[in-house]
Amino acid sequence: MTGPTTYRMPLGESLTSGPWSRLMLRALVIGAALVGMLGVRWTGAEPDAVLSLVVAALAVYASTRPDSPIGVIVVGIIVLNWFFVTDASALGWSVVPALCVLLVHAGLAALSVSPPQSALPGPFLVRWAMHAGVVGVATVVVWALALSLGGLDQPGHVLLTALGFVALVAVAVVLGQRAAVKDV
Repeated sequence: MTGPTTYRMPLGESLTSGPWSRLMLRALVIGAALVGMLGVRWTGAEPDAVLSLVVAALAVYASTRPDSPIGVIVVGIIVLNWFFVTDASALGWSVVPALCVLLVHAGLAALSVSPPQSALPGPFLVRWAMHAGVVGVATVVVWALALSLGGLDQPGHVLLTALGFVALVAVAVVLGQRAAVKDV
């Protein structure tokens, strides 16, 4: 077998070993995946317990091997589950899976940028949290815009929501680039 030593150890051991920063990120990924799946209950729909356990198991595996494609599968199942299980009246709760997908993605991305047994430094975690926070705020703003426009009987509110999201992302990128220039 090739690859880092952590990838050769049993799954249970690699899940519970390592510095606290990695253990916390693993717990974040697993918890966000589970909340994203079980969050459909808040819409009045009945969650599929077996599928939720499968997603939790896949999230456990993905958190110990963040560079594998399993993370994409976890995100895809959360999104598809929400899409097929809930109806249009659940728009008010749609921010839950969106933020859960963000947490799964950001957690796996942070876990994948350094060797499996290394500690993640505090400034690195703060930077990742700030980046995820900016995306989370943009997500909530677009969600609120979609809710407010959803009550209108005007065509094109989906286009306006999409344009609002593009504008928010553009502002975040510009501000991020200015901050990066100040760091240099």
